[in-house]
Amino acid sequence: MPEIAQDVRQLIIGIPMGPDADDATGRRASALASATVGENRTVVVARPGGPVSAGDGLPRTGGGVIDVQYTLRPQDAQDVPYHGVAGRARAIHAILTQAHAAGAACLIVDTRAAEPTGWIDGFVQALTEDQADFVGPVYGRHPFSSGLTHGILAPLFAALYGHRLQYPVALHFACSARLIGAVLDDPMWDRGAALPAIEWGLASAAAAASLRMAEAPVLTGTREDRPILGLSTTAAQLLGVVFADIERQVRVWQRVRGSKPVLRVGTSPEHEPAPAVDAAALAESFRSAYRDLHGVWEEVLPPLSILQWRRLTTVSQDAFRVPDSVWARTVYDFTMGHRLRVIPRPDLLHSLTPLYLAWLASFVLETQGAPAEAIDARLARVRTAFEQEKRYLVSQWRWPERFKPVKLRRQR
Repeated sequence: MPEIAQDVRQLIIGIPMGPDADDATGRRASALASATVGENRTVVVARPGGPVSAGDGLPRTGGGVIDVQYTLRPQDAQDVPYHGVAGRARAIHAILTQAHAAGAACLIVDTRAAEPTGWIDGFVQALTEDQADFVGPVYGRHPFSSGLTHGILAPLFAALYGHRLQYPVALHFACSARLIGAVLDDPMWDRGAALPAIEWGLASAAAAASLRMAEAPVLTGTREDRPILGLSTTAAQLLGVVFADIERQVRVWQRVRGSKPVLRVGTSPEHEPAPAVDAAALAESFRSAYRDLHGVWEEVLPPLSILQWRRLTTVSQDAFRVPDSVWARTVYDFTMGHRLRVIPRPDLLHSLTPLYLAWLASFVLETQGAPAEAIDARLARVRTAFEQEKRYLVSQWRWPERFKPVKLRRQR
């Protein structure tokens, strides 16, 4: 894509609201509006109601607060997403529709998760001065508190799309007018599997189009990765989004080799203090699950992987380690199992959680008490393993007849 400078004349601050938004959420939205409205800035609050009519009441020169409505479908209200905002993707689409009508860039903010402080300026800088098209957040959460992100989502996004976004799934992100125009009519908005974490699809679309990506710090009060639903349901929803996107973008990610850092705007927040994590309990959860789920895993994993995971059920606590290559290949085997539907997809997605708990136990045991720099370096090695083992996924994808989990081999 040719280098075209963006003239960001207007910024939409979008606040997606669900049907269960309480008074406190409304007050935070009002506080955010008061703190951010001004010349060339408009706050758009999306609430469930009726169909969106693009551009209704939107001041094209910025300034002010407007409400838009979106249609909440019955299925949205029934399937509670991990973040707890039913219809959030519909609300985001309604906000982006308004931004597109105004030719504006857009910053999506979750008022439940951060106070309206000066951190918004970092996103604005990335969009305007640095001409970024997708801007993700950087949080100060300790990696022990956001293991799904650091152990699966971030290294997988880097390996697939070549960009080292720390939080490819997040409550805050920004899109340029250029990216909004490219994705507003994308079929992903109609795919139910993509809706719980639509921002992953927006980030992958930006990467697929070779658009610029950046990160900016969100400094206060985040509740990122503190799921409203249980861990297994949260992981299943997030990985369902990711695995569906992998199928959608196959022609893109198979051509990507390695990864590169994205532009970082501002100073990264320091890690919060490490939470108390009982690694022994995590390891025991895995051992208990192995007794019940090893038959399911044999539907998905090849014999060597089963042997490697079985070994972990017998080792001492000091020796409890999940090699990076084993972990990366396991995630890729589940990607293939999802594609080929070797077992019902919900069962497959939920069955990965105990293996993730084993990885988290291993990571905690290895890095507990280490300084932030050492933990970051350890996570970089996890990312490298996903990149190196990606050739394994590519090979399996191109020649799926080679995908032979334990049970398939026994049946031959």
